[in-house]
Amino acid sequence: MEKILIKKVRDYITSSPCKSLNLFDISKNIGESYADIIKTYPSPNKLAKDLLEHDLKSLESLLAKEVNEEDPAIESIINVSVAIFHEFEIISPEKLIFLKQLFPSIYQRHIELKIELIRQHFNNNITRGIANGEYKSTLNPDSVITKYCDRIIKIHSTNSIESKNYSFGHIFNIIFEDYMEEVATADNWKYFRSRKQLVETLSFGK
Repeated sequence: MEKILIKKVRDYITSSPCKSLNLFDISKNIGESYADIIKTYPSPNKLAKDLLEHDLKSLESLLAKEVNEEDPAIESIINVSVAIFHEFEIISPEKLIFLKQLFPSIYQRHIELKIELIRQHFNNNITRGIANGEYKSTLNPDSVITKYCDRIIKIHSTNSIESKNYSFGHIFNIIFEDYMEEVATADNWKYFRSRKQLVETLSFGK
């Protein structure tokens, strides 16, 4: 029941921008009784934690597409970018940014866990890419990973989310594409560019 309930709440928040977690209003909008809501979520804090945990699990599921050790490192990055594109309206940080002001400590811990997860996947990808010759052997993995994790933290800032440039395309450029240009060998950078054009046509609708 709890998993179904949190999904219904998440779907409602995704489709109807929220500024608060009013349990009574939420119960009316998702078609659940207020009594059932407060039985599972006796306080907005509990609901906020579960919403953010659900968000993290959704991202973890998408990033799992990168883990297949049989795929080239570049293909893994492309697979993840396509998966995020198709789910962007659901997992975009824009949807839950209002929780940052309402529950700052809970939200901050969520960001820390999200960055830790992303850092692990960056490390897996860059290690594999160097090992199989797709990426430059002279890279400093820690420096590269920190650079892009810092960019992802910035993407989660209120100023970034409220800017006119905030979109999947912008995030793709400053995270996925910039990362590939920095880490890939010359030949593999050309390969990525050719794959990107195909993926944009087939998946991104360009």
